[in-house]
Amino acid sequence: MLFPLYALFVCFLCFKHRRRWRGIAAWAAGVVSIVTFAVLDSHIRTWMGFSPGSLVSLQLLLWMEAGAVAVVGGFIVLLPRRNAVMPCRKCGYELKGLEDENPRCPECGKEHAAFEPKVRAKPVASLPAATEATPVAPTLEPVPMSPDA
Repeated sequence: MLFPLYALFVCFLCFKHRRRWRGIAAWAAGVVSIVTFAVLDSHIRTWMGFSPGSLVSLQLLLWMEAGAVAVVGGFIVLLPRRNAVMPCRKCGYELKGLEDENPRCPECGKEHAAFEPKVRAKPVASLPAATEATPVAPTLEPVPMSPDA
């Protein structure tokens, strides 16, 4: 019962301080303490006169615990601190801060990596081109003022 609680405690510290020095220190201290306990247990049993093959199950549990804490804690401590704000749709790379609004992903090369470009269902009526002479308002011609009026 003590081994899983210890592993959960180390993994909790790794998760709380992930991608920081405290998290790496918690992970390293957790693994080193289990390995130290396993080595000390082996030396104490040899010093007390027990045969090297006695209590192999405790040694096996300690080394398995050290391996599990090393692998799982190492994975947890390397997790990112937060989710990407604008991730690539293919690889998850953070695209926030790039100049283009919907850029090509620099990691995997996917076009329109942030979001799928919208395609209109029906075509919009074409507007006149800017180069064509389109009158904006009707032109008014000057009316000559006669002295008779």
